[in-house]
Amino acid sequence: MDYGSKCRLPQQQNIQIIGVNTRMMEDIMSLCLSHNVTNNHDSGVFTRLSDRVHIWLDRWQQRDELTHWSDRDLHDVGLSWSDVAHEAEKPFWRA
Repeated sequence: MDYGSKCRLPQQQNIQIIGVNTRMMEDIMSLCLSHNVTNNHDSGVFTRLSDRVHIWLDRWQQRDELTHWSDRDLHDVGLSWSDVAHEAEKPFWRA
């Protein structure tokens, strides 16, 4: 496969590659190849769905726990019972 045809380097950097600076050459090569590499480890549909369900479950549990806080706890974090009621009435899928 001809990577040179897919990755055009500026003229200055082509001159640098001919020199002894191998670290710069590795950096340039990695930049060129990164556009051609495909990530085959992308999360699948079931993983994304599972992540979403966990988020929803966390929201539901946190809102339920918030309804059990004492007046003192709510005062410490600056919330009122109306704030708690507003948050608790939200459906689990809404942030």
